[in-house]
Amino acid sequence: MSTNFQAFKWLLVFLLLAKASQAQSLPEEGPYSLLKDEALVVLKNNCNTCHKRMNPTKFFTEENMEEFAPLINEQVFVKKRMPLGFWNKLEEEDAEKLRRWIKANAKHKSS
Repeated sequence: MSTNFQAFKWLLVFLLLAKASQAQSLPEEGPYSLLKDEALVVLKNNCNTCHKRMNPTKFFTEENMEEFAPLINEQVFVKKRMPLGFWNKLEEEDAEKLRRWIKANAKHKSS
């Protein structure tokens, strides 16, 4: 094979891998309302199912989730206490959504 063809082939492989990586990664930031909506879905699907029965004072809604953001961060990411149980594992993509929203929420509150 010619050197030009080899270089082209490796460039093509690199571009395809970069495109695939970009498609799988989540954006670092976005409009606050979008981050909040994504986080609320995660909270409803992964937290509220148990909180409704076991801890109704910490049932997450759009209206109260911002005040709980520091506690969510502490329980999920710092102390790793939540979510409880082997049947309700927080997927990495959902964890990233929560992380981004918690970070944006801190900035949003300080503005």
